[in-house]
Amino acid sequence: MRTLSVRLPDGLHARLTAVARQRRTSKSALARKALEAVLHELGKAYEETLARYAARLTGVYPKGSLRALRREWR
Repeated sequence: MRTLSVRLPDGLHARLTAVARQRRTSKSALARKALEAVLHELGKAYEETLARYAARLTGVYPKGSLRALRREWR
């Protein structure tokens, strides 16, 4: 496992410490879980954006998505 050093504002550090204490886990474990969750969501958003872009370019849409895409593009 690699090491990453991060500088946190005092308020964020206090929140991290409080939540870690409340969940009886380490700040490192909590930060890892938070990073994993954020990166997972960013990955999903990126994939969805690519799928919408590809559908728009090719005119091939997943079943049931055309109506939603039309609303989004207005």
